Amino acid sequence: MQKLLTKILPFLLLSLFLAACGTVSVRPAAEITAEFEAAVEQTIAARDTATPPPTNTRPPTLTPTVTVTLTPTETPTPSPVPPTSVVETFCDNSKFLTDVTIPDGTLLAPGQVFEKTWSFQNTGRCTWKEGYTIAWIKGDVLGGVTRPLPETVPPNGTVNVTVRLTAPFRPGTYQGIWRLFNSKGEPFGDFVSVLIVVAGPGTPVPTLMP
Repeated sequence: MQKLLTKILPFLLLSLFLAACGTVSVRPAAEITAEFEAAVEQTIAARDTATPPPTNTRPPTLTPTVTVTLTPTETPTPSPVPPTSVVETFCDNSKFLTDVTIPDGTLLAPGQVFEKTWSFQNTGRCTWKEGYTIAWIKGDVLGGVTRPLPETVPPNGTVNVTVRLTAPFRPGTYQGIWRLFNSKGEPFGDFVSVLIVVAGPGTPVPTLMP
């Protein structure tokens, strides 16, 4: 409306000026009013048909797209569990330590009597006592017989066990296998052996150490 008054006001002033000066004839007020109303209507119509100014709309915020790659779940391979270490501890057990007399391959005269001695360690849980023996298992018996242990042997203790043997009269190599037995007649522990060589005729034989 202010713009409309700004456009019409000069015409009104000019009309009043001319009327005051008497240079032109004064137009009737009705005509001026009619022209004023027509100008107002044109102005309003032009305003209604005018293209409204663009609305200042903020652009939408773009949300970045996140690509998610699904990795298949891997089933972990269980580490192998080592087997439980089982230490077999028997009531009766033995370990051969050494040949005390008559090492393997000792040369003997035909029919020579000798004593074979082995050293043992008690590696079991039970004490070797009365009823424990050493006995022949296989091979050449060499006249040997079962012999009792000479003493009581506690666990981790050691003992020397001796058997009395006789060399054959025929020259050659002979071997017998022996083993310890408990009071129930059950064999246990290491096997031991006696290995001798019987000399032929004319072969000198060294004297055995006592």
